[in-house]
Amino acid sequence: MAMRKLTALLLTLVSCAGLAAAAPRPAGASTSSGPVIVDEDVMRKQLVNLVAPVYPPAAKSQGITGTVVLNVVIDQSGNVTSDTVASGSDPLASAAVSAVSNWTYKPYLVNGAPVAVQTTVTVIFDLGK
Repeated sequence: MAMRKLTALLLTLVSCAGLAAAAPRPAGASTSSGPVIVDEDVMRKQLVNLVAPVYPPAAKSQGITGTVVLNVVIDQSGNVTSDTVASGSDPLASAAVSAVSNWTYKPYLVNGAPVAVQTTVTVIFDLGK
C-alpha cells in the first residue's frame, strides 16, 4: 500500500515537472541563464570598433606600465554593457575601462542567433622604451 502511494506521488511529480517544462515562456523572456562565456581570442576577431586607451599623463610621466584585465559583458547587438576590473590598478585601470566601454563587436552567434557574451579583455600599457 505504501509503495503504491509512493509510486503515485512520483508519477504526479514527474507529470507536473513535464508540464512546467512545456509551459510557454512569456514574450521577451530569456532562454538562457546569462551571457555565453567566450574566449578573449575569439572575441578579439569579432571586434569592429576599438577605441585606444589614453595613457594617463601622470602614469606616463612616472614611467608606470602594466596590464589591466577586464571582465566584459557584450550584449546581443555587440555593445559593451559592463566592464569591471579583474586585475590592474589605477590610473591604468580607469583608462582601460574608459576605452573598452566604447568598443563594439560583431554580434556573437549561437545556432544562428545573436547572444550576449561574457569575456575578458587584456589592455597592456607599455611606454615602448
